[in-house]
Amino acid sequence: MTLILSCLTPKYIVQVSDRRLTWPDGKVADDSANKAIVFHGRACIAYTGIAQIGSQRTDEWIANHLLHQTGLQQAIDHLKAALDSEIQKLRAPNRHLSVVIDLWGTQIPDAPDRPWSIALTNQIDPATRKFSPRPLPTFQQFTQTLPEGKGYAFLPSGQNLDMGIYRSLVRNVVRAMRHASREPTTISATSVRRFMEEAVLRVARCNRTVGSNLMATVLLNQQIPENHGMPNTFSYRHSDKADPIIYAPTVIAPECAIRGFKMYPGAPRFPIKVSP
Repeated sequence: MTLILSCLTPKYIVQVSDRRLTWPDGKVADDSANKAIVFHGRACIAYTGIAQIGSQRTDEWIANHLLHQTGLQQAIDHLKAALDSEIQKLRAPNRHLSVVIDLWGTQIPDAPDRPWSIALTNQIDPATRKFSPRPLPTFQQFTQTLPEGKGYAFLPSGQNLDMGIYRSLVRNVVRAMRHASREPTTISATSVRRFMEEAVLRVARCNRTVGSNLMATVLLNQQIPENHGMPNTFSYRHSDKADPIIYAPTVIAPECAIRGFKMYPGAPRFPIKVSP
């Protein structure tokens, strides 16, 4: 099961997840799978749980249901309805799935955007807020935003995050934010992303269902003047022991989607001819 870490701050959102897929018996099926989707530059999405819905990979299935949506709330409502309808039809007994959506938005017209994290899940019992051994018949929606006056909020999803690793992560992030307080937003976001990646890697060392190939997305708050014109960023942490295919996240823009994009690190693997 994937580990997803989300960090909400007033200036940026960081989402980090591993890319390993495993069979029910724990054997590795794929170490470089894409699990990330970016929606209109305002939301980053990752999933933990079943890797295939019907004949499609889960990331492709999610992207197809979001492709023709425009507003964030419309997209979330549409995705939840599709999950409720399709997942319960699957014959596989293990139908656990959580879709984590970290986004910039507001519930008040004309109010500034705030960072939000929304989880659509059939894994968490709404009464106990604990993992349910049997998948729920419908998906629950859990929503959290950054509390007023707080500088950050960490939200882990999927695999268990050891409290020792969590406390170390928080200490490092607070230190990074303090040192980068007078630096551009991108420097602080990069430092936080690296500490989050290290936390996932620490989990991977003792949990074989979490991989060491990682994908990270940073969404900047474009309403802050210093972020105007700055692009969102994606980064890939790659293990030398794994298949050297690096996937970019699926990117959904108005009426189009860019997906299945692969890159190979190192020198080109085929001759490149340059016309004079």
